[in-house]
This record gives sequence, structure tokens and C-alpha cells, in this order.
Amino acid sequence: MTTLTDYHADLDGLLATAVDAAAWTPALKDAALRLALREYDARLVYETSLPVITPGPEQDLSGIAGLDEVLALAYPWPEGADFASRTVCWRYVRDQTVLLEGVSPQAGQVIRVRHTVAHTIEALDGANATTVPERHRSLVGLTAAAWCCDLRVRQVSENPAITEDAAQVLADLAEHFRTKAQQWLSRAQTGGVLRWAGVGI
Repeated sequence: MTTLTDYHADLDGLLATAVDAAAWTPALKDAALRLALREYDARLVYETSLPVITPGPEQDLSGIAGLDEVLALAYPWPEGADFASRTVCWRYVRDQTVLLEGVSPQAGQVIRVRHTVAHTIEALDGANATTVPERHRSLVGLTAAAWCCDLRVRQVSENPAITEDAAQVLADLAEHFRTKAQQWLSRAQTGGVLRWAGVGI
């Protein structure tokens, strides 16, 4: 399983940190990885079928593994149904608990939830496992490398001893990494293509 140490090594390779290792601290890499994961999370859309346990319009969705943001709900949900034709209006009543408007799901029925997932990297912020698929490791790494450069630009801009050229080089490098990451996104077909998954992603 890929861990935080592996992602740090990937960033070291992308950023050629051996030239100036002290400037690319573990804390900076961790901050960049957090930002990269948030971008990555927003690009992947999952759907999960959630059996109703407690009847009523108010439903707790926290049983969905890794649930981040709820995007849409479909109810009632028979397997293989058309999502668009069964969408229902809803609103949050508290974090990860929603109120379905105009309907009252009963125990044993199913709600289909379209949502994003908060992915993790083992050892980053205490995570016990890496949930980013290995095939997307380079995508997250490239995005994190861009964020590393952005964070370094902020650092050097506060240091009068460093020339403006240095900040521009970092900004250009960040743009390069983002372009490469976008190419990976296109190849991965993320954002517009749903990642189907059952309960327990």
C-alpha cells in the first residue's frame, strides 16, 4: 500500500528537492498533499445505495464510508433505475443528515446517494489507510507538486533576499505541474464520469 512516505518520495522526484532539500520541508509537502486531495475529491463522483433503517424524511447518511459532500438523492430506488427521473429535493439539517422534501422513506426501502468521498493517504493526518487508487497516484502527486510550488512562492515573496526571478520560476513550475495533472484528469475521465460503488467504498 502506498503511504505518506511514498508520496513524499514522489514529490522529491518531481521537485528535484536534492538541490535544496531544506526548502521543501515535510510540513510543506503535507500541506500540499492536503490541498491536492481536496481537489482530487471534488473531481470524483460516486453513487451509493443506502438502505433505510429509520423511517421518516430525515435521514442520516454518515453510514456511507468516506462520505464528503452529498450532491443529489434519488428515491425510491429500485436497482438499475434512472437516477434523473427519481431525484428528490432535500436539504441539510446537520452534517451528513438530510431532510427529503415531500417524501417519507420507510424501513427497507433504498435511497440512492450521489456524493463525493474524502480520500486519504496513510499516515497523513493520522489516516490508517490510503484510499486513493494506485492508478491515480501520479495525478495526486502532480497536483501536490503544483501546490508545493505555490506555497514556496508565498514563502519567497516574504524574503527580500530572494529575487523576483525565483518566484517566477516557481510559478511557472506550478503551472507546468497543473497542466500535466489536467492531462491525467482527461485520461482518467474524472469529473464527468460517475464512479459506481456500493456501500463500503
